[in-house]
Amino acid sequence: MPLLSRHRLQGGGGGESQHDGGHTVKVLGDHSNNNQRQRREGLKFGWSASVAVAMATIIGFLLLLLSFSHLQFHDFKKLSLDAPTIKNKSLNNDDTSRNLAWCPNAACSNSALCQPCRQRFLFILSTGRAASTALLAMINHLPNVRIGGENNNELYIASQLETNLKMHGFDGLRSKVPPKPPNSAWFHNTIPEQAMACAIQKVLQTINPPPEEIQQQIISNNSSGGGMRGINLEDYETLQIIGAKMILIQYGKWTALEASEFFKYNFPCAKYIINTRSDIDSQVASQKHNLKVFKDLDLATLDSNIKHENDFLSQFTQYMGEETARMIYMEEWTKNVTQLNEAVEWLGFRNCQFDKVLHNNKNGYEHDKTPINVGSGCLAP
Repeated sequence: MPLLSRHRLQGGGGGESQHDGGHTVKVLGDHSNNNQRQRREGLKFGWSASVAVAMATIIGFLLLLLSFSHLQFHDFKKLSLDAPTIKNKSLNNDDTSRNLAWCPNAACSNSALCQPCRQRFLFILSTGRAASTALLAMINHLPNVRIGGENNNELYIASQLETNLKMHGFDGLRSKVPPKPPNSAWFHNTIPEQAMACAIQKVLQTINPPPEEIQQQIISNNSSGGGMRGINLEDYETLQIIGAKMILIQYGKWTALEASEFFKYNFPCAKYIINTRSDIDSQVASQKHNLKVFKDLDLATLDSNIKHENDFLSQFTQYMGEETARMIYMEEWTKNVTQLNEAVEWLGFRNCQFDKVLHNNKNGYEHDKTPINVGSGCLAP
């Protein structure tokens, strides 16, 4: 019997072939090896299928989440940018009570870009040489009041931020401006109504900032991430009544009506003290003697200018309304402090009574350093 020639074939599934002469005989290997291999392949298939199901579930969840987020963001944009005109409704509870008392009839169109009624303002508008600097110093003794001095008619210049764009489809930025398409040379997104008001308010706040020590505390707050020692600028400013004393507002290239519309729209939560001088002859003489810019003008021109200014401020007062603007006369309040105290009460200050009148710029530009008292129980509105 010829010897069997044994030769193992790799990849034969664990079996082997025996060569018997010219014949090849297939010899089966260990059946248990086949079973183990099949179980391993079955496990691999089952694991792959589980992973595929899990991945499909995750992808489906993410798609659902993205769809919901898009819907929420779309609704937020619609709510924020297309909000209707409302009266002082975008403030928190404390701000609302304060501001409703200061400007109960102010109309504000709030948006994601601007809440124009959030800040309270107080302006002193006057003619020159009518004790406006003394009035400024006295009003600044009231709590939470920060009124800046002259600013060379900066707010009239700021008004040109609106008028500069009026002829280019922006409608003076006093109403909602529709978007321009991306391929337009004037491309822009939708501009919410009254959004420019906050930019113009910021001009005034920039040239009349908080005291330096407050600014340092604000910087400390920003660097510490809102620590206990710091102050938040927005929270601090909303507690203040900010403004300016201006004797040049009537010199802008606008009418009293145009000026009143500008202030109503861009400073909707504001009040105005309008200060004039009845004795025009004495005022002309004072301007001629003390103001270099008027030294070369004749008395008739100065007289005409003052009358024009008084007319402008009188009309401005009427356009603003008695709840927003109050006219006082230098000859009255400088001789009787009660006249000024009545104006302070009209502003909404409680238990505040000036005990005397300052006389800044007396005899030219002398500064009155007399201590002044408004009462220990004086409270801001």
